[in-house]
Amino acid sequence: MDDRSSLEPVYFSMPETHWPDVSIESYRALARISLAIQMAIGELEKCFPEAVESTRTEASAATPANAPAPAELAFQLHEVAGEILSRVAGDEQDLRQIIGTLRTALAVCWDLYSVRESESVTVSEHMRNLKGRIEDFERELRALRLSHEK
Repeated sequence: MDDRSSLEPVYFSMPETHWPDVSIESYRALARISLAIQMAIGELEKCFPEAVESTRTEASAATPANAPAPAELAFQLHEVAGEILSRVAGDEQDLRQIIGTLRTALAVCWDLYSVRESESVTVSEHMRNLKGRIEDFERELRALRLSHEK
C-alpha cells in the first residue's frame, strides 16, 4: 500500500480550474448570488456604518488583480458561508455536522456489510477496511488530478 502521506496532499489541494470549464447555469447562479451578496452588504453597512470605509479599503487592498479560479472562488464562498452559519446558527452547526457525519458513516456501513456480515466483522476490521477504501479513493483522486494535468 502507498504511504498515506503521499495521498493526503491531493485531497487537501484544489485542482487547477478555468472559467471556460464552468457552465452557463453556474454563471446564472453566480449572478443571482452576486445580487444577494450586494443586498446583504447593504444591510451590513447599515448595521456597522463606522466600519464601512475601513472595510472597503481592506477589501480593495486584498483583492487580486485577476478573478480567482473557479475552484478558488468556490472555496472562498464555502469559507464565508461556514463563517456566517457559525455566527447565526453556531449552536446548531456542530450538531448538524455530527448528524451528517454519522449518517454518512451509517450509509457506508450498510454499503460495506449486510446485517449478517456486520455481526461477524470486528470494529478493528471495519476500521482497516474503511482506511483502505479511503486510501483507494485518494489514489483515484490523485490519478484523476494527474490525468487533468496532461
